[in-house]
Amino acid sequence: MKRTVHAPISELLRVFEFSSDEMTYYLNIETGKFAMYSNLSGGFDEDGNEMKGSNVFADEKYVEISGTHSYEIFRDMERFVASISDSPLKTQLTQSLRERGAFRRFKEELMSHLLEQERWLRFRKECMLQRVHDWLEENDLELE
Repeated sequence: MKRTVHAPISELLRVFEFSSDEMTYYLNIETGKFAMYSNLSGGFDEDGNEMKGSNVFADEKYVEISGTHSYEIFRDMERFVASISDSPLKTQLTQSLRERGAFRRFKEELMSHLLEQERWLRFRKECMLQRVHDWLEENDLELE
């Protein structure tokens, strides 16, 4: 049975985007607020108060948010490039993904193609929304 959570989708999207190997977010399914654990500074509850203890988010009311890994974003970029019909741009972006600094190069290439840049931003948001919906499904949660 799915549990209903009162959390804004916009905030959940933000958390998915900013989670990393160093910083993990948790959703309090009772309050719909987000807590955070940092490898550098420890755990903080939904109000920013420091939490002491070895496993501060072991409580069943917290669900870990997996976030988005860089390899997932890279795959999104590859899928986006495959969808481009402009052959020279497709070639440039494909090359940018093969070089060091792929994320920066990809972004720089798109800067001079405003329509494709806007399409990328929409595409990226759709990918993030899908990740959020998949995460909700995996954790038997639904947003209200």
